[in-house]
Amino acid sequence: MNNPSEGKDSSLVQCILKELAEELSPYGFDISPFLSGWYDANISSKVRLGSDLTPYEDCLCICLLSNPQMFEKTFIPTVFDWCKESGIESLDNVLKCLKTRFCGSRFLPGSDDPFDWTVFIRLQKALSSSVQKLKLNLTPNESTKLNNAEWIPDYAIRPVTRLPYVHVQTAGHVSGMAYFHQPSDSIKKKCSSYSGVSLHPYYGGWFGFRGIYIFPNLRYPTLPRQNPLSPIYFENEQLPDELLEHVLHAYNCCWNENKWRDYKLPDTIDHRYSLNALAYFSTSPSERVQFVRNLFARYKNTDQ
Repeated sequence: MNNPSEGKDSSLVQCILKELAEELSPYGFDISPFLSGWYDANISSKVRLGSDLTPYEDCLCICLLSNPQMFEKTFIPTVFDWCKESGIESLDNVLKCLKTRFCGSRFLPGSDDPFDWTVFIRLQKALSSSVQKLKLNLTPNESTKLNNAEWIPDYAIRPVTRLPYVHVQTAGHVSGMAYFHQPSDSIKKKCSSYSGVSLHPYYGGWFGFRGIYIFPNLRYPTLPRQNPLSPIYFENEQLPDELLEHVLHAYNCCWNENKWRDYKLPDTIDHRYSLNALAYFSTSPSERVQFVRNLFARYKNTDQ
């Protein structure tokens, strides 16, 4: 016999996914749902979401990534607006004011990196706006299922263990968003220090995980599960160790050359980071405010 409540929850899940996609897609973000139990079953007990964040194994979670368009669609417009409103030399003050404005929020960016703040503002706003909009058409009982929804960013660290709240590569894998390629046993014997790398089937390595949304009161045990793919892995295929080792070497030993991001992607693709984005991400965090100032100054000169 079908559970009527489960049907309503299915509809609510589809609505929240639709609202979030409409809020985030125009700004260069992608989403992919998964269940908390899928994640916890694939990760060390030290970094499981656990009952403090998701009390049930079938709580809805959503993996978030920024695609190559995010830099031009979210970051540049936001920081340029700050420069126009407050003056190019006042960017440091803008960041300080943001800390004061959001002082009651969890998981504030720990640095003065403007990029982290633009991600923080956009993802917090998208979640709040989507939940509020949906609650307008829900009964009080249905509305409670969206209570305590929260964004956990990729940089959030647990206070005692200093481990991440969420291992985003695993979240990306179980959500089907990007394949998390980990060293095989034979590769570990050759180089035990190699870390795994996530590759997206469309973006390759040209993206960044931005954490997850959790909905601790919204349960959906029948959520369809999507298998992760990547440019070097297709479903039911055995990935040769030589190929995996080559990609892991490029990622771990020559990370800043970006060759690992392009592996097996067609030369004709247009979804890579722009030159400005590459330059920004290659700039040390302490110098990124000045990078924005210089970029805005060039923009003003060409706009006149």
